[in-house]
Amino acid sequence: MLRFVVTTYAFAILIGCLTLNAAPAAADVVGYWRFEDGGFTADSSGNGHALSVGGSLSAYALPATGDGSDFPTVVPQTGQSNQQAAEFGGSGNFIVSDHADFNVGSTFTIEAYFNYSTISATSSDMIASQWESSGNQRAWFMSLDNATNNLRFAISANGSTAEAQNSGLVTEADKDYYAAVAFNAGSATFYLKNLTDGTPLQTATINYTATSIFNSDASFRIGAYSGASNRFSGIIDEVRWANEALSPQTLLATAVPEPASLTLLVPMTAALWPKRRRSH
Repeated sequence: MLRFVVTTYAFAILIGCLTLNAAPAAADVVGYWRFEDGGFTADSSGNGHALSVGGSLSAYALPATGDGSDFPTVVPQTGQSNQQAAEFGGSGNFIVSDHADFNVGSTFTIEAYFNYSTISATSSDMIASQWESSGNQRAWFMSLDNATNNLRFAISANGSTAEAQNSGLVTEADKDYYAAVAFNAGSATFYLKNLTDGTPLQTATINYTATSIFNSDASFRIGAYSGASNRFSGIIDEVRWANEALSPQTLLATAVPEPASLTLLVPMTAALWPKRRRSH
């Protein structure tokens, strides 16, 4: 009887340890565009939002040195191999027509890896967006501000009134970055990691007047917005869009901790197991 009780207790500890060390729950992903060989325009989320190509774009094999060489060869959060990105020469963008999945309401996260050669637009170059100025179909965009090189995020609650704010997180040309914005009912948390310099993940939280994002019928774009203007010049990789505000532990650039449960379990259960009396 004692052995049964202790064994049951040890099993409960095992389950508890595995639960504590389990990977974070998968995000509710709207779309995930990885630009890998064999699926350059595919949506890896399984939702079928494949990209159309507008203008001049090309596949970019991640090199050993130079632009993109500090993008991860294995995505930290998912463990997937990463060998290729998309190259934007300032004259192209990816497009997905509007879909019901894109109505994110009040919670939202957009993520991307990028390296830009220059910010050429008069206001900012777009990383990703669902924003059309004509017809008052503004929803959101994530961009780089041309005056300050800040990571920038804009939203509209009604399709016409725009609210754009800089994060205070500054980028530099020809360096590799991971960036994300997580919006939650009026508060946006910006994330930026300089992969080239190997600096820690930076964060900034900015409050917005609007508490929700307009359900626009504009196309989703990578590398441009509003009729394919403000086009990005450089490389973009691993664009993921979730309809929830992701925690830092579930971002693409965040490594899932190795479970230490099994290492801990053996000495714990050994200590709890009743010792047999040595027979004489």
